[in-house]
Amino acid sequence: MNRTTDWGDHRLLKMVFQDCRGRIVSAMDAGDNVLELLHLSDEFVDVISPSTAEHSLLWLKWQSMNHFHPDRRLNLLGIHPGGRRIFEYHHLRPLLPQFAQEWWDLHEGKIREGLVGSGVEELSYQQWWNRLERWVGRWPVELSLNEHQQFVSQLFERPRWRLFQRLNSEVWFTTWKRQIQHQLLKGLYWEPIQCRTWNSYQQAPRTLHPDGEAKEPSAQWTLHHTSMLEHLREQSPNSVAGVNLGEHLKWGEELGHAVLRVLKNDAPIFLWQHSKPSDLPGLHWQEITTDYTGFLAGRPWIAFKGSA
Repeated sequence: MNRTTDWGDHRLLKMVFQDCRGRIVSAMDAGDNVLELLHLSDEFVDVISPSTAEHSLLWLKWQSMNHFHPDRRLNLLGIHPGGRRIFEYHHLRPLLPQFAQEWWDLHEGKIREGLVGSGVEELSYQQWWNRLERWVGRWPVELSLNEHQQFVSQLFERPRWRLFQRLNSEVWFTTWKRQIQHQLLKGLYWEPIQCRTWNSYQQAPRTLHPDGEAKEPSAQWTLHHTSMLEHLREQSPNSVAGVNLGEHLKWGEELGHAVLRVLKNDAPIFLWQHSKPSDLPGLHWQEITTDYTGFLAGRPWIAFKGSA
């Protein structure tokens, strides 16, 4: 699976979709944004993914929300120290559909070792960070704000950093550096992911919040084991009140025209992407906020279908 946690700022989902009246189509991703969306909408949500891994992860999170105390859920997902994770999984296993049982039986090691942070992108980031600290030096913690700002400013001027940057570029690198510089301009810290505490995530996903309790979603929802493009092609024109393309879909003309065909006028489209998506006639993208501090998924963009 690409990611095991959606660290999208859930305030953005509320901003975009809370007032949508009608069916919303959403990419599944790691499931956290979807579960948040189900509590924002009062109507219908189609949840889309062709990935058995993503479906299995969503079912695991969903049933743990319904049946586990937050402590047990955080243990299952790998937040608390290991020891009872597999025990918790086998308690939850009978509540999963058969395909999810079979998938997790084959991948119990992910649960045993700690599910959160075990996705392909998260592991790639951790490897990149380890290389950064070997090449350039450890990122200091517990600095004053002025010391922190001075450290970051000097870091980007070091010859060793420039060499590292040239040889270890990643798709999310520009977004990462842009967010650090934005934090500095605002007089704020930028904390490495592994240095943050759970208290740092005031908008932590519902599945990972230490005080998160189960709550019935407001929306009716259906899961579809198919691609976003195929699903959109099956929908009637002007039948969808909003589309969440999520964190991994590549925006292009084919997908764009499929989205525009099914959307009602003035309906929103939302996605995370590192660069500005290409505009289409009747659709113009704008970045929602520069304060979003995630970087693996990209930056948050919104567009509305123009009136005919």
